[in-house]
Amino acid sequence: MISRSGYSTIMDLAILGKKAILVPTPGQTEQEYLAKYHFEKGRFYTQKQNEFDLEKALEELKEYKGINFDIFSNTNSKPSYELLLINPSIY
Repeated sequence: MISRSGYSTIMDLAILGKKAILVPTPGQTEQEYLAKYHFEKGRFYTQKQNEFDLEKALEELKEYKGINFDIFSNTNSKPSYELLLINPSIY
C-alpha cells in the first residue's frame, strides 16, 4: 500500500495489519514527523514526494514490518497504544 502518513491512516494500517510506503504531504509537519518516526522504528518505509522511486520503495518495503495491532485478539492482554501515540511537546 502507498499512502500519506497522517495519524488516521497509520491507525487504519495498524488495525488492518498492512505494510505500507508512506509519502508525507510536503509541508505537513505532523505527517513528516510520523513518517520519520515509524521509518526509524522499522515499521513503515518512507520517501519524500519529490524523491519518490516506486521500484526502490517496493524493494525496501520488504525490510519493514508494519504495525501488528490485533484488536480482534482473543487474549486477556491489552494492546499497546504506545505505537500510535504522538508526543505533543514536539509541536
